[in-house]
Amino acid sequence: GSVGAACWAPLGAMEWERCSAWDSPVVACKACASLGCSYRALRGSDFCCTACGTGTSSRCGAQSDPAVKPQERPEGEGDLGASGHSGCHDSDCPRLECEALRRSWWETFRCDRAYSSDAACLVMPPSCWEELKEPAPVILFLTGSGHVNDRQDFFWGGVDLLLRNPRVRDECIIVAPKPTTHCGLLRYTSGWRRAWAEEALWSLFTEVLRRLGPTKVDVRRLYVTGLSLGAAAVWHLALQFGEQLAAVAPISGHCDWPDGSWPPARRLLELPLCAYQIDVDYRAGNPIRDVEWICWELPEESREMQLPGVDPSSICEVRVRNWPVPGGSAGRWSLWIAQGPLKDWSTWVSWGGDR
Repeated sequence: GSVGAACWAPLGAMEWERCSAWDSPVVACKACASLGCSYRALRGSDFCCTACGTGTSSRCGAQSDPAVKPQERPEGEGDLGASGHSGCHDSDCPRLECEALRRSWWETFRCDRAYSSDAACLVMPPSCWEELKEPAPVILFLTGSGHVNDRQDFFWGGVDLLLRNPRVRDECIIVAPKPTTHCGLLRYTSGWRRAWAEEALWSLFTEVLRRLGPTKVDVRRLYVTGLSLGAAAVWHLALQFGEQLAAVAPISGHCDWPDGSWPPARRLLELPLCAYQIDVDYRAGNPIRDVEWICWELPEESREMQLPGVDPSSICEVRVRNWPVPGGSAGRWSLWIAQGPLKDWSTWVSWGGDR
């Protein structure tokens, strides 16, 4: 059936619990202890990053007086929050505003009755949630294997990166399932590797959309993106449910082409896709050759770019390849290939760069 039918079906006797992301025990939250900082502290720490812990952020201009108006975010600047002093934080600081978590919440849903627990899903509304005059686009965000079963802080290295984009913060609803092995959202492949369970994911996603309702959700603008393990799931959701999606963006991961899905049907090309990949990264597979094969009959446009890296003054060499799709709903597939190993982030230097 259509996504509309799945989303707006009558509720009946079904009940669910809604819990603020800030107050919820699903992922513990507390404010950074640094005076004037409005970010959430990292799990196991009193601070959002080392700069706040050592006082560096305060010395370079953090707003310590709550009466002082926060600095305005420069046009196009994606990593400044209400604190107004993000430039003085560590490069890997999540910069996750406490207020953003207070207006967000967790949804729970039994997406697979073979498992003992409900799945948990974070819902982050846009900053202008109460003033929305029309239904908003929705981004389904899927994290990588590092967040499975709480190995890493769910709010670090995942949804926080997506929120660096000001348009996402201001205009989109983010839906981010929490990956655990006891709720049915993860499955095992034939090689006993963990993977997102696409059908359970879609069941959870459409249930959350239905709960939000047609006045809040624009079902014509449903997007999916994910990192590493999540990138593979993006590909698989595109294969199964692509006709109900507006676009997808897998990041650092390839498709396993399950159940004889290779070669993919022509209709997959009609779904706008933008893939991001480090050329030497094979940890979650590398989609470059697959994309080249799928698009081999199409004319290609390419260009070389230098983009800012994570650390100040660092750059990344990137090749952007586009394949316009004749008759496609939005026109093209894109592949952004970063030259690796990436050394734009000092955290990875001791590992020889990100690859």
